[in-house]
Amino acid sequence: MIARTAAALLLAVGLAACVDRPSMPTTTPPTAEFLVAAGDSTYWVRADAQGVRVRSAPLLLARHDGRFREVRIADAIVDFVDAEFVREALYAYSLDGRDSVLLFGDDGVARALEGWQAANPGEEPIDPEEEDAPEPESSAADFIEVIEVHGRWVSWAHALDIDVVGVGDHVHRRHRGVADLVTGGRATLDSLVSPAEAARVRAIGRATLDTMLAVVARADDERAQRARGTLQTFVFTDSAFSLTDSAGVPAIIFHVAGTSDDGEALELLLPRIPFAEVPAWWGDVAPSLPAWAPDSASVRWTHGGITVVGRTDSARTRLTLALSVDTLGAVEWPIAAVPMPAYQFMALDSIAFDANARALLLDAFDRASGDDPLAVRASVPAPVRSRSPIPTVVMTSRPAQPVSASSHVSSELIMPQDANILGHVFGGAIMAMVDKAAAVAAFRHARTNCVTASIDRVDFKEPIHVGELVSCHASVNYVGTTSMEVGVRVEAEDLISGIRRHTNTCYLTFVAIDRNGRPVPIPQVLPETPEQERRYAAAQERRRRRLEERQAEARTA
Repeated sequence: MIARTAAALLLAVGLAACVDRPSMPTTTPPTAEFLVAAGDSTYWVRADAQGVRVRSAPLLLARHDGRFREVRIADAIVDFVDAEFVREALYAYSLDGRDSVLLFGDDGVARALEGWQAANPGEEPIDPEEEDAPEPESSAADFIEVIEVHGRWVSWAHALDIDVVGVGDHVHRRHRGVADLVTGGRATLDSLVSPAEAARVRAIGRATLDTMLAVVARADDERAQRARGTLQTFVFTDSAFSLTDSAGVPAIIFHVAGTSDDGEALELLLPRIPFAEVPAWWGDVAPSLPAWAPDSASVRWTHGGITVVGRTDSARTRLTLALSVDTLGAVEWPIAAVPMPAYQFMALDSIAFDANARALLLDAFDRASGDDPLAVRASVPAPVRSRSPIPTVVMTSRPAQPVSASSHVSSELIMPQDANILGHVFGGAIMAMVDKAAAVAAFRHARTNCVTASIDRVDFKEPIHVGELVSCHASVNYVGTTSMEVGVRVEAEDLISGIRRHTNTCYLTFVAIDRNGRPVPIPQVLPETPEQERRYAAAQERRRRRLEERQAEARTA
């Protein structure tokens, strides 16, 4: 999935020299020029007799009819003493800056702001960066994420949460869609494929959801029966989907939204549905897609006799890219180590990529790099040239942050496919939820890329059943120099009776890293309550025990 490019978490970029890689070939690299999109950055690679050179910038590009457009999220923040309003909108900008297209925007936050100001006349906005600003009682925010880009089609996800005291209803909504990069219009199945194919895909989507509901309806388990009321809130909409690929052909994933008894947003992603017919526009998209090996350990793109291959590390967080030529067999020229996932390849050898297009692309990289103080440029020179020093990035220190600044709660409704034949959810599914919730808290606190270093022992106190709502409450318990412990409390809620059960507690350690994959210092955490102080002390003790265990292992190794 493509992370959003505005206000994005800064992900790692490095030299191939920083990682384990084959020795530099003694032959001259082939002439090639292309873009690779990975993580939250785009990498511009040029290879010729001078060597392999790489430049990166935190931007997301889309190409249609030979033209590049930058996909960007614009945000606006208005803070008051007791209220916060955050609004986002998704745009496509031409690289010459002459035009922009609104791909998606929601006016829910704007309406909430108008209502709050009408109910609180005379209130003046404050500086959102003011350190002493209290936690607001009212808030309205929307969040947009770019999921994937396929030529002229941009898949997005939107979350809206409005909790404004005394003004209107509380609103919690999640939905997805696909926007036309050129017109800004929302894509429909009929705009992507023929009417007959659209009808087939639509019917499969409806039938899939009906089957899921029928499975629960026929279940004799009391909890499953009580969950029927919540499941009936899931409504199928044939325009709520994202575009993806399946084995090289286009496919869509329907998004079905629902609502819990307490008004919280629930969402269900149906299994992907491949198109039976390949539309004409897919011909421009297919060459940009990665071809993954069956074991997902490597990926490759091939263009004009040149192959770009990427190999994942053991943690599946980084990809080491290399360039090869079909006629030279195993000879490779290292390119760079980039963060996962890598999702798009665009060759720059077409007639449309002339001097003017090159100048516009260069300006876009300059603008994006200027907006990001941690942007770096990296290159691997030809073997006959002296090696340039590896660029380093040092994060500036920031004041300590309270626990509440990074705490996060995520919820997910347990569906039949998540459970075994007894109706109990798989432990692996719970661990995936825990890791994602903890990662959000870690990223919020560090405001840089973080990787999971370890997960402490996990005990499953009670089973979780189909139809229950699982909530993961994540918060930073303790911070060292470059690492932090994130605690996650897992609760299962019966949506009919409202009874909540504490089923798990997990402790995860995350390490903050810079663009070169090196650990970097992060702010300390400030406990605000006696309970948070207790967690801080307990985490400190766990850290001490971990260090002792590692030292003991080192002595016996």
